[in-house]
Amino acid sequence: MPTDIIKISLDPINCLEQNRLDEQSFALHELMHGKIFHAPVHPKRILDVGCGTGRLTLLLAQRFPDAEVVGVDIAPVPIMNNSPPNVHFIQSDIKEFARHKDGAFNGDGFDYIFSRLLFMGIIDWPAHIALLVSLLSHDGWIELQELDLTAFAIDGKTVVSEKWLYWSVIKEDLNATGLDMDAGRHLRGYLSQNPQLHNITQVMYRSPMAQHPEVPEGAAMVEYVRRSMIPMFAELLQKVSGPKRGKEETRAIMTDLKETTADIAEGTHVRFFVVFAQLLDRKGV
Repeated sequence: MPTDIIKISLDPINCLEQNRLDEQSFALHELMHGKIFHAPVHPKRILDVGCGTGRLTLLLAQRFPDAEVVGVDIAPVPIMNNSPPNVHFIQSDIKEFARHKDGAFNGDGFDYIFSRLLFMGIIDWPAHIALLVSLLSHDGWIELQELDLTAFAIDGKTVVSEKWLYWSVIKEDLNATGLDMDAGRHLRGYLSQNPQLHNITQVMYRSPMAQHPEVPEGAAMVEYVRRSMIPMFAELLQKVSGPKRGKEETRAIMTDLKETTADIAEGTHVRFFVVFAQLLDRKGV
């Protein structure tokens, strides 16, 4: 495939999808104790890659009111009222944006590049990271936040998702397209492959799929899984797995999805990774 970015199309960003993304954003906010951004930055220019509804872009603008904040997404960003004057939204894929950055932004790099949950769109993470690095200022920071779609029992060691037919099928079929459904735990390795990055730091959060006594801050995430994530899995099975597996097998997989998700054991969780790194100071090279 000639590009490092693909799109598994679910619904466009209509009202329902916008609500889902906003619910997801709130759940992650709670999960991370309100610490949305982790890199130690004081940026003047920020790029939010795959900004979706633009909510996080606005939070970046509020957090750093003296910075210019640019949100880029392949889909149109919903129009928002009362957006801060330091926010700009651009509809573009990141490769096209990078090609025209000189004309649009006078060739200045970004001090801080942020992205979250792009694992459904990236098929070559090292190439994608190299592209982002090319957009950084001389000592800028990159922060990536991604899921690892391997589910663990409450002990954090026992993998339980291997027994879930629907989960295995989703991962197998999406990985076959070139996606990395365990991108979260691979991020540190991907960033380490780039010789221009250093100060690589990883933070891991347990993201519960059912009530977890040790993760009370995950209550909103449990509700998000029930209301939005499980229906999204069903849609993925129909759109991605259905055409290649046939009606009978798909029906059996959908039955497994319904039965498995009806009784998820307490403490079952996936992992959410935050990894950030700094560009080596080019001025010192």
